[in-house]
Amino acid sequence: MSEKPSIKSLIMRVVAGLVAGISGTLILFITYVLTATYIQPMINPTTSLTGDEVHPMFIFVFMAMIFVAILATNIVGAFLMGFSEKEKYTRTTEAIIKILYINLLIFVLMIPLYVVLANIDIKYLMYAVAVQVFLSGQSSILALEIVSNPKYAVVGIYSTIIAIIFGAAALLAINKFSDTPTVFLFAIFPSIWIFMGLSHGILSYVYGLIASASGKDFMAVEHETPQEK
Repeated sequence: MSEKPSIKSLIMRVVAGLVAGISGTLILFITYVLTATYIQPMINPTTSLTGDEVHPMFIFVFMAMIFVAILATNIVGAFLMGFSEKEKYTRTTEAIIKILYINLLIFVLMIPLYVVLANIDIKYLMYAVAVQVFLSGQSSILALEIVSNPKYAVVGIYSTIIAIIFGAAALLAINKFSDTPTVFLFAIFPSIWIFMGLSHGILSYVYGLIASASGKDFMAVEHETPQEK
C-alpha cells in the first residue's frame, strides 16, 4: 500500500462494524415494538401454527420492518467504513446511492421467498431474513469498495468473504443453542456486521504490513484516468 498500515484505521473499521450491527438491532427493536400487534407470531411462535391466528398484514409489515433495518444498517456501516479512511474512500456518497438501489433490488427479489415461507411456517422467515442480510450486507460493502476504493477492492472482496463465513458460523451456533425465533432475529445484524468490521480491519492492516515489508503492492488494481490514456 502507498501508506503504512494504521492501528487507528483498524480500530475504526472494527468500531464501524460494531456500530452498524448495534444500529440495525436497535432499529429492528424499535420497529418490532411499534408493530407488535401485526407481528405477534414472532413474539409468540406458537400462534404461527395456524393461519387464522396470524394477522393478515403480518407479512407486509414484517418485510417493511426488515427492509428498513437492513437499509439503515448498510448505509451506516458503509458510511463509517468510508469514514475510517477518507483518503482512500473518495466517493462514499456515490457508493451509498448505489447501495440504496442494490438494497431495493434485493428486497424486491426476496418478496416471493417471504410470501412462500410465511405460508409454510412463520419460523422459517428467520432464515429468509438471514439470507437478505447476508446478500444486502455483502453487496453494500462490495459496492462501497468498487465505487469508492477501486484500487484496493480485491482486499475488500476477500474481507467480505471471510466475514460472511464467520458470520454464518456464528448464526448457526446461535440457532443450535436457541429455539426462539426472536433471539435468532436480533442476533443476525451484530453477528454479520461485527465480523464485517473485524475482517476488513484486520485484513487491511495485515496486507498493509506485508505490502510495506515487501515493497510490492500486489493486490492493488491500477486504473488509468482519461488524462493518462
